[in-house]
Amino acid sequence: MPTSPFPLSGLADEAADDIDGQIAAHKALGWTAIELRLLHGRQFSGPAVTDDEFKAVVDKLEAAGMRVSSYASAIGNWSRPITGDFATDLADLKVLIPRMQRTRTKFVRTMSWVRGDVSEDLWRDEGVRRYQEMAKLAADGGIMLLHENCEGWGGLSGTHARRFIESVDHPNVRYLFDIGNTVSYGQETMPFYR
Repeated sequence: MPTSPFPLSGLADEAADDIDGQIAAHKALGWTAIELRLLHGRQFSGPAVTDDEFKAVVDKLEAAGMRVSSYASAIGNWSRPITGDFATDLADLKVLIPRMQRTRTKFVRTMSWVRGDVSEDLWRDEGVRRYQEMAKLAADGGIMLLHENCEGWGGLSGTHARRFIESVDHPNVRYLFDIGNTVSYGQETMPFYR
């Protein structure tokens, strides 16, 4: 397999439900990094995966010589409307930060919530407010929140993305551009990216 000029990793659960299969798939590609999202359909970024299960996963990753490049969380994703209980997202982040510190991982994918039955202005403003609160926790924990170009007000277009990040205005919040998402949402990739 040709070498890459930059490290490669993938969303592990897209290859297998269990960590052994996830590791094997990444090893078969010659990759030494993995992005953790789900273990048997349960989020790594929250209490659904217990601390003991998490430790067992980390032990297997270390034994395989793998590192965690990032985590893909449910924070603000398509299962969580802006009208939902923000405490759920904060609880996930509070579980996730020590896990990220344990694996020496800086990045976590997040989104800016499904609109629900609110005005666009309220959707945007509440998303920004929530991100500003989470950014303080991220800074305290030494991690970086990456808003993915997927669900939420900040994922609607390149213009929305720029305005969202500028409004949050925090050094522990950045934007993650996933080229597959523009295709999935029927958007033009290059105009969104620019």
